[in-house]
Amino acid sequence: HGNIVETDAVSLVDITLMQSLLGPVVRGSVFPPSQDGLHPSPRARIELPVATTVPGPIYRRQRMRLPLGTECLVSCAIPSPEDQNNALVMYFQIGQSDTYRDVALDVLGAIMSPIFFQKLRTEQQLGYLVACGPSQEYYATGYKFAVQSNVAHPHVVRQRVLEFLESFHTYLQDLSTADVARTVQSMAQKWSEPEKQLVEQASRDWGEINSEHYFWERKEKVVQRLLSVTKAEVLALYEAYFMDQAPGTVRACLSVFSHSHRYPIDATKPLDVQVRNMVCLGP
Repeated sequence: HGNIVETDAVSLVDITLMQSLLGPVVRGSVFPPSQDGLHPSPRARIELPVATTVPGPIYRRQRMRLPLGTECLVSCAIPSPEDQNNALVMYFQIGQSDTYRDVALDVLGAIMSPIFFQKLRTEQQLGYLVACGPSQEYYATGYKFAVQSNVAHPHVVRQRVLEFLESFHTYLQDLSTADVARTVQSMAQKWSEPEKQLVEQASRDWGEINSEHYFWERKEKVVQRLLSVTKAEVLALYEAYFMDQAPGTVRACLSVFSHSHRYPIDATKPLDVQVRNMVCLGP
């Protein structure tokens, strides 16, 4: 977004993705290939046909499975001292990609996303970038919450996200069956609309390639599945994966600190005292 130069960006990626996540990665297991599309072997050497011009084997990307009931906390500082923005990304790992469950997660996301924006952006004014939504990549399904703020410490933002998740449970319980049905019908209508431009179809197909799902019949299958999603199913999904004490809850939290917020809120207390329910993986 124009807040960082190229060299700083490369350095940030090296620090955040390569070094900080080394501990969790070696302790995790690997999600097997999706059962919906093609069935490529995970992280396997693929011998290319003789006629190809691409030399050597191809290595497929992976997403690591974290232990149930844990939270992986990763933090780093923004390289540029002039940048006063903090950022927090909280990722809930749901499990191996499964169209039946993932469509219900999409419905949950359609309901939750505008409420999340309303609460943290409009009412609490934590930052100008506030968003959440499903993530489906490399045989794994998850859900991301992202907040960029120049007014709140990342640990405060994390606490606000957890508080939102607790309050949203009540909102979801009080939501009527008819409200959920209207959301489902609206989503089904959008999915059923034919692409008006070639670029739309190309974008959808490229998304399958980029995520390595290769599920070319996704549109038809999603429309079929959408019409059977119920409020009870959406609520059960939320309670199984998003509630703080749910046995299936697995989350990773990346905090990016500006130089003015790079220290804990209370320097007299250890970080694990200030951040509740923390299970930190790695060194």
